[in-house]
This record gives sequence, C-alpha cells and structure tokens, in this order.
Amino acid sequence: MSDSKLKFNKIKNKVVLAFLIAQICLLVYYYPAIDVSFEPDFTSTKLSKNSLLSTVKKKARDLLHPILDGCSPLNENIDLVYTWVNGSEIAFKKSLVANIASNETENAETRAQRFQDFDQLKYSLRSVDENAPWFRNIYIVTNGQIPVWLNTSHPRVKIVSHNEIFENKEHLPTFSSSAIETHLHRISNMTNRWVYMNDDWAFTQKTCFQDFYENGATRIYTINSWTPQWKGVLKAKECPKSCSMDGGVLFRNGECDNDCNLLKCRWDGGDCDDVAAEGDGQQEAYYSTLDYANVLLNSLKNNGGRHYVAHTPHLYDTQIMKELQSRFQVEFNLTSSHRYRKKNDIQYEFMYFHYLNDQKKYLTKTISEKKFLNYYAVKNDVHDVKAKLDAIRRKPKKFICINDILDHDKADTEEVLKITKNWYAKMFRKKSPFEL
Repeated sequence: MSDSKLKFNKIKNKVVLAFLIAQICLLVYYYPAIDVSFEPDFTSTKLSKNSLLSTVKKKARDLLHPILDGCSPLNENIDLVYTWVNGSEIAFKKSLVANIASNETENAETRAQRFQDFDQLKYSLRSVDENAPWFRNIYIVTNGQIPVWLNTSHPRVKIVSHNEIFENKEHLPTFSSSAIETHLHRISNMTNRWVYMNDDWAFTQKTCFQDFYENGATRIYTINSWTPQWKGVLKAKECPKSCSMDGGVLFRNGECDNDCNLLKCRWDGGDCDDVAAEGDGQQEAYYSTLDYANVLLNSLKNNGGRHYVAHTPHLYDTQIMKELQSRFQVEFNLTSSHRYRKKNDIQYEFMYFHYLNDQKKYLTKTISEKKFLNYYAVKNDVHDVKAKLDAIRRKPKKFICINDILDHDKADTEEVLKITKNWYAKMFRKKSPFEL
C-alpha cells in the first residue's frame, strides 16, 4: 500500500474516531438520567470499568454543557413556579358564580378566557424539559385541582394548594391571579430565588440561568413603550391634604371619605375598597393596577417613567419580596382579599421589578423583549391564528406567550382552539417525564 494511501487511511480513521466520540458525548449529554455518580475506591490500584465509564460520562457532560447550551454552571439551586387553574371544570364554574357579586357576573375579570384551560401547562412543561432542564423543583400552585395528565409521582413536581400559602384563610376561595401571586414566596422549602411562569408561557430555545441573572444583575424584560398610565397618573386629580398619606386626618381612618376616593389618595388608603369612584370602568383592571402601582412607587420618592414589564418568565427573590411587602402591607393584604382582579390590586411583576429598578441598592439590567419574546393573543379569527402561530413556529425566539382573548360565545371558538391545540402538539412533540 502506498504512503499516500496509508496517510489517507490514518486521517480517515481519526475523523471516524472523532465522530464516534462526539456521538457518545452527545448521547451522554442528552440522557441526564444515566447514573454519573462516581466515588472511586482508593483502596484499589485499578478503577473498575463502570467507574471509569461513569467518570468519562460526567466529565463529558460538564465539558459539553457550556458548549452546547452556552450556559455557565449553576452555583445555586433554582426552582420554577407555575400558577394554574382549570376553568373548564364544572365545579370551578359553580364556585366562581357563587363567590362573585350579582352585579359583577359580566365583569371582564370573570370572563371565561381568564380561566380557560387547553393543556398549555403540559406543553410548557415539555418546553422546560427540553430547553431549561436545570430547574431543581417545579411547583404548581392550584386551588386544589390537579391536571389529569400530570405525573404527580415525579420527584421534581410539587402541587401546592392556595390553602398552603394564604395566611388569611378567609381570603379563599379566590379567582384573582393578583391575590395568588402575593403569596408565592411563601411556598414551603422553595429556593430563595425562583423563576415564575404562567401556564401560557413556554421556552422555545435553550434557556440558561444567565437569561434571568448575570454579573450580579437581575434581568428585566420590558416592552419598549412607557406605560401610558404614567401620563394618566400625572393628569389625575390631586389628593387633598386632608386625605394625604403624609398626615392627612381622613387618610385610612377606617371609613371611605368621598373626597379621598381618588387614585392619588390610594383610594383613601384602601378605605374605599369596593366603593365606586369617578372614572371607574373606563379600562380593564390590569391597566388600572398599573396606575395604582405607579402611585405607590412614586410614594417612595422616585417619580421616573416606567416601562411595561413583558409577559416573560422572570427571576424573583423571596427576601426582596418580603421587603417590598413590608413597605406596603395594607395594599398587599387588600390584594390578597380580592376574589377577582380589581383596580387597587398590586400588579405583581410591575411592582416588583420597578421596585428593584427604583432602589439603587439592587443591580438590574433592563432588556427589550423584542428579540426574546413571541407574543400572540389568540382571537376569533381562524386565518389570523393560523398565520401568526405558523410565523412563531418558523421563527422561534427564547420565550412565547400565547394569550387567550377569545370570545367563547362565538361560533368559531372551537375551531380556533383546535388549531391552537394542534399547533402546541407539533411545537412540543416530545413527551416530558412530568406526564403520565
């Protein structure tokens, strides 16, 4: 055989060997369930074949993780928290009707889409398993309901009922996401820092802890536009001195004073909770809560403009949440007491992250959501739903939020839901270990 042919065969063999090693490393990396524990027996001069293989597997995964995912090694455990409800359940619907005022049956905060379930949690968990497997435990906060498909015996899955985290049991049952969120940091045995997810959010690209916290700074994904309510707050009627929180004799005196039932008076410090005020009903509760949050944050002597916080997962710190709640105890307690969302609720994300931004002792990094989030609100338009969901599938970003603004009384609702469910099933095909 000629020298040139020998040289070629040697090169070919090296290429094949390198390819096989790469395949083994990829196999090891993508099958984390393989036992990689290794405690060498120092009494023996030789390592067993199994011990050596375990060592190689562990080293391969450690080396390949930052290469394949671009993630730095985690120095702490991080948990993931979901809130979930099955609004399609008959018992839930009956409880909702029984616990809202008769004049509120058509309230925007009690409409069907606020609680509708079409298995988005299942697909979101698939996205976690595929794109963010580094979370320690996954806590699913519910009113006691459990998804029929959920593998509750999985060691990382923890169901938490509202009853476990609400300090005041008289605030239950609740149908307000705002009320529930105020208690998430009270989940027992949870890590101090944790990521909060809605069930209509998912990870559509590899996601690392650095996407939430990097170089000592908490990342805050925001929408580029300022909250228009900021202008509304500036134009709102001024609070009379007698109603002022700074020594006003009428402020929070235990009864609703009509002159104090104003946004800038914090709705009489909460005394006018559930009492109608001028301008009520002109916008949904969510936007009113942003007005309210701006007023509360302004009371801490920082009057800067504030962006919307994007509908993406974010990192929370339990100790900082406790600090924030200690500053606004009455407001958080009122939020907890509401059966459904109201104008004087604490808007959880907005309040927390702008508190971080406003308090200079905390490092934050504000990032536009444009490159990271695909947001779409599913509506009664079959053509639009197909086109927008297909565009998201073809050009995925790191996060998705598929919101439901359907009018469930319209004829095409079932078809739109079917299209959406089929899209989810194709987008996240691989069944997760969190499913039965």
